Amino acid sequence: CGRDGDVPAAATARIAAWARRAAAAAVVIPLLYSVSRFAWLAGIPLGIDRAMLRGLHESGGVWAGAGLATFAVVGAVLTLGLVQRWGEVFPRWMPGIAGRRVPVLLAVIPAAYVSPVVFAAGLGIVTSPAMWHITGYSVVLVMTHALWPLWGVALAVATYGYYLRRRTACRSCGRKG
Repeated sequence: CGRDGDVPAAATARIAAWARRAAAAAVVIPLLYSVSRFAWLAGIPLGIDRAMLRGLHESGGVWAGAGLATFAVVGAVLTLGLVQRWGEVFPRWMPGIAGRRVPVLLAVIPAAYVSPVVFAAGLGIVTSPAMWHITGYSVVLVMTHALWPLWGVALAVATYGYYLRRRTACRSCGRKG
């Protein structure tokens, strides 16, 4: 085989199974983060006290939070594409590209970039003593941030599973995936 040192077929199957679970985690974690930010925009002090919420509204910080939450939701939806059919073939509602195969690197490159960024940001949150003592912030809310390293790892595993499943056949032996 032209893939010297490649992942054996049995391991590829195990990675694919883990990739589906990892994708689920990589979808749920950013959605948990987003819920609080959208709640704040709606005036609901989810995980923070009323004084902090008032300050966020007065400063306009709720809009920054809503923007970050929106990116997290979009990322969660795109992460689903790593394990759904529409992540392999463009859906019918996409004019000009409907029915065409999604280029593997179109999914792999952004996810491979985002996963270490999220992981590093999460480590920064978890290891920051100040984060655990923010006045007006609940421990539950901090814990949703503490899931970010897991989010980064889960996204990386889901991306790797997608790559193994979608890569082209070996040029020497024809083995797929």
